[in-house]
Amino acid sequence: MQHETLMAKTLPDFIIIGAMRAGTTSLHNYFQRHPQVSMSHDKEPNYFTEKKYELGEDWYVGQFDVGQMFRGEASPNYAKVDVFPGVPERIHRDLPDVKLVYVVRDPVKRFVSQYDHMVSRGFGLPEPGELCRHEDPLPPEPVRLTLDEPYRHILSISCYARQLKAYLHHFPLEQIKIVEFERLKQEPEVVLEDLQAFLGLDPLGPRTLPLLNRSKELTSVPQPILRSARDTRIGNWVRDRMSLETRDRLKRLIAAPFPDTKRAFPDEAIHRVRRDLADDIAEFRELTGMPFSSWSV
Repeated sequence: MQHETLMAKTLPDFIIIGAMRAGTTSLHNYFQRHPQVSMSHDKEPNYFTEKKYELGEDWYVGQFDVGQMFRGEASPNYAKVDVFPGVPERIHRDLPDVKLVYVVRDPVKRFVSQYDHMVSRGFGLPEPGELCRHEDPLPPEPVRLTLDEPYRHILSISCYARQLKAYLHHFPLEQIKIVEFERLKQEPEVVLEDLQAFLGLDPLGPRTLPLLNRSKELTSVPQPILRSARDTRIGNWVRDRMSLETRDRLKRLIAAPFPDTKRAFPDEAIHRVRRDLADDIAEFRELTGMPFSSWSV
């Protein structure tokens, strides 16, 4: 009974489920500064993905401090239903009353940003024109995708209706807060006050909101260093224990002598991405009742 009480006190009240490359790190860092909130010790615990779920609830409980009034975590992998299936079901099974935050941005820009991010981290992706040329569009229902299909892999994460519907099978829309990245940049005070009201937090104000674009230096960090940080146990251990500010300073120091690795997307590639996203984004507008008027789709 005592163990169950402790678990109830330390499991999260809210989860930022994604989307990748849409400001989830900035929101994590913002809530990490909030005096009422304990964010997870690992920046992206990914507990509800298949492999991490096997670690068990005690491991997840250990991610949060008991002393704070609210607990939260941010794992963008939770909004990748074709890459990490079963996440919404697991969250609902363990945390049926949890509040969910889904941050979205222009889906074409998000696609390009993820591509650049993956290239900068050493993933051997084709050139943009080649990437967008051959693979078939996504089927209506979620499928299991790997990086053997990089175009569909990246595209699926920008299919916001596809992601949202997987959660709506288990949670009412009223339990999910959709945050528009572009509005967060333009009107941080308004958006954050609304988000904090949704979560039941006292407003902290925008003055501590971290920079929303921290990826510039990352594209210039040499790939062997990034692979070491991503793929080795010691690299992951060191990265998870550094503050965001320390990691950013280190990236700037390492990146200074090296050129940017971003690749230009030809018009035909952008047109293909926009075309393949059009129906999903129209459905997403209908599901949410939000206009997303600045988006390119």
